[in-house]
Formats: sequence, C-alpha cells, structure tokens
Amino acid sequence: MSHKHAVHLGSNEDYQYRRLVQEHRDLDEKIEYMRHVPSADTSQLKHLKIMKLRLADQMEYRLKELEC
Repeated sequence: MSHKHAVHLGSNEDYQYRRLVQEHRDLDEKIEYMRHVPSADTSQLKHLKIMKLRLADQMEYRLKELEC
C-alpha cells in the first residue's frame, strides 16, 4: 500500500493518519528485527503481523474516508 496519496488533511485528521503510519512503521521494524532473532517467540511475531495488517486496514479506511 502506498502512502503517497495527495489528500488534504486537517490538523486532527493529519495527526491521526500520521500516527497510524508511524505505528505501522514501528511494527514493521519490530517484525523485521524479530525475523532475524533465532530465539524469537513465533506467537508474538504472528501477533505483531496481525496488528500490522489491522493498522494497514485502518490507514486505508482513513484515506477513503478523507477522499470523499
């Protein structure tokens, strides 16, 4: 999913969207780190991946909502 949409966001909407994007990036970094740790908890890794997918859905929903 691309985050390069040209949508004019108000201050509150902009903050909420940027927060979601940052959380998504943070989870991506954690997941990538854990993938390289031999002793990583696979159930925790799965949970983080699910959270990342949910954030992606929220970001997509937010963009569609703002584009209307």
